[in-house]
Amino acid sequence: MKKGKWWGYLILLPMIVLTGYSYQTYFSDFLFNIPRYILICLFCACMMIMYPVMIFEDRNIKAVGAVIGGIAVITLTVIGLMNPPVYSTEILVNSEDHVFDDTYQVTLADETYGNVKIIYMDSVEDYFVHADFKKAGKTVLVLESPSGEKKEFDLSIEKDTYEITQK
Repeated sequence: MKKGKWWGYLILLPMIVLTGYSYQTYFSDFLFNIPRYILICLFCACMMIMYPVMIFEDRNIKAVGAVIGGIAVITLTVIGLMNPPVYSTEILVNSEDHVFDDTYQVTLADETYGNVKIIYMDSVEDYFVHADFKKAGKTVLVLESPSGEKKEFDLSIEKDTYEITQK
């Protein structure tokens, strides 16, 4: 790769694209697990801009490369913010220990963690509590019967797993 030629930037472009892909992945993880992954997000964003600045000698190539990297960082950030990560799963099944149907109400103590609802699955002919989690952390799931009886569950959420225990 010649440090003073325009085609040298084209050779570097796949590395910048790979760094952009990493940025988008870690930015999504960052949004779900704030403040985790913030340093790697910042590193990837900076490197998308700084690779051409550090490698090339020609000022025009440095400027154009930095602008392209900056536009890529802004675009990937906007895409990440417009499409935040969601972890969708069934977290509770109708069983002998936890009997419920669609007349029950289900809520999270802190609704910033996501949304929960009771759904019926035809394939297994039973009710489930379905959750769409928006961030990691700990909250409480409340299952309330039509008569007002409440069952509370501690819920620990991660990016691709959860743990639920009855209080």
